[in-house]
Amino acid sequence: MNTFSGRQAANSGSRFSTAGKTLWALPCSVIGVLFGVLILLAGGSLRREGRTIEFALSARLANGAYGRRLPFAAITFGQVILGISSAELTRVRAHEQIHVRQYERLGVFFLLAYPLASVLASLRGECPYRGNCFEVEAYAVDAVQTDVAQLTVIAVAAAPDDERRCGLGSGG
Repeated sequence: MNTFSGRQAANSGSRFSTAGKTLWALPCSVIGVLFGVLILLAGGSLRREGRTIEFALSARLANGAYGRRLPFAAITFGQVILGISSAELTRVRAHEQIHVRQYERLGVFFLLAYPLASVLASLRGECPYRGNCFEVEAYAVDAVQTDVAQLTVIAVAAAPDDERRCGLGSGG
């Protein structure tokens, strides 16, 4: 007798949910892939990171006049992230992953919602970029990551003393 356990059902639901999110964001991802192909043709690179595809400009383009003129370090279209370099993609990955989740929630409507949020921020007297609710959400993750990184540095620096106080060190 073959039974379908709760765990199998949960995994199956998760796969369908992931597929649904990917399909919902697909039209926007296609736009990103088209730009990504141009990056590859210009000597850029491609990397898969989880469910996303990342394209990075070649060092020649990133360090040249073209790369310096870009108003962003990275930009996201659906589940595709375009960056000025692999190093920049690594630096902004958590932030851009928030935008991927926003595309997964809103699909093609994100292409309308994002500029509308910038207009609303501007009408409130805020910076159209930093006051945009989608950027506020993404920068909140950056702030948490920065706090965690700083706490990690503090914890590593304090570890030997903490170990001795807890009786974990070899001196006690």
